[in-house]
Amino acid sequence: MNNYSNYKLLKHPERLKLWKEGKFMPILVDLELTNKCNHKCPLCVGSLNKDNAMIPLEKAKQIIFQLKEAGVKAIGLGGSKGDPTCHPHLAEIIREIKSYNIDVGVNTNGYEISQQLAESIIDCCTWVRISMDADSPEIYKKTHGMDESAFNQMLNNLRTLVALRKEKKSKIAIGVSYLIGPHTISGMFNASRIAKEIGVDYIRFRPFFNFENTASLIGNAISQIPAELKKCKEVESKEFSVSYSEDRCSSDSLTKKRPYSECYVQNFTISIAPDLKVYPCCILKNNPKYLIGDLSSGNFKEIWEGEKRKEIYKKTKFSDCPYPCMLEKHNEVLHMLKSQDPLIIDLLLASSENITHQNFL
Repeated sequence: MNNYSNYKLLKHPERLKLWKEGKFMPILVDLELTNKCNHKCPLCVGSLNKDNAMIPLEKAKQIIFQLKEAGVKAIGLGGSKGDPTCHPHLAEIIREIKSYNIDVGVNTNGYEISQQLAESIIDCCTWVRISMDADSPEIYKKTHGMDESAFNQMLNNLRTLVALRKEKKSKIAIGVSYLIGPHTISGMFNASRIAKEIGVDYIRFRPFFNFENTASLIGNAISQIPAELKKCKEVESKEFSVSYSEDRCSSDSLTKKRPYSECYVQNFTISIAPDLKVYPCCILKNNPKYLIGDLSSGNFKEIWEGEKRKEIYKKTKFSDCPYPCMLEKHNEVLHMLKSQDPLIIDLLLASSENITHQNFL
């Protein structure tokens, strides 16, 4: 089972066929409920210009209904400035999403997970992923700005989720993520061992994006990454996988150029910020250049089908995007499909039955 397959889009042949015909329907919406956060990550890209914006419960429910009406298949609850668990009604919002038969996943630091929230996650979510980013309190202080008790609480909350999944016989995928930099690379192997012992399904390694404020971190660490990943792979088993993007974990990622100039993934995904503004994706979120619309005065379907989205789509030329992007491989697949005979989608689908749908795209 590959939680990060490059070919998940092939599980949506009907949307791919519409796209080939010039008709677009969203698959995944990144819904950020709040800018509030309970951690103090020193290198967080959302730490600047931070506010406590939050989508009220009733407005969140209204948006979820609009997403259902627009044909959205999945909603990811995460954050670029905040953490979803800081929303006081997260458990109810998760159940609301599931009531419309929309897949839902949660990406969180895992610090505050009440029993009520844990049950909502296990009952309703397709996946939950916790930002571990450390194998010890010392490294956790450097990555999350939090003390030893917070590190232990995060691990205990992971154990709670794993135990509850077993009790409820849930099929939810539980994973952890781990950011790689010079200050965290030494803990990669031990973090893999800890995650496996807790009973999660996978650990996902990823280096800091190549933004201006973190480029030096990537450059200093990236030559050591392959050897550390090889060591981490030693703890893999049938029940536990070590996952990473080869493109983002190789030294070539700092100099390699995109072989295409158009972002097709924007035709399948979109992001909603806590101030109700809408952007093409989580990377371009909060960048006024890419503002598509505002749900405080507009309807999601109207925004999705409106001229402003088409205008912004044409303006997106990767100048403000890191390389490789987390959706890079999906873009490569889409460019391949665009150049092939329409029947190629059906042919590829026939060989993709074992692709997991756990992270939607």
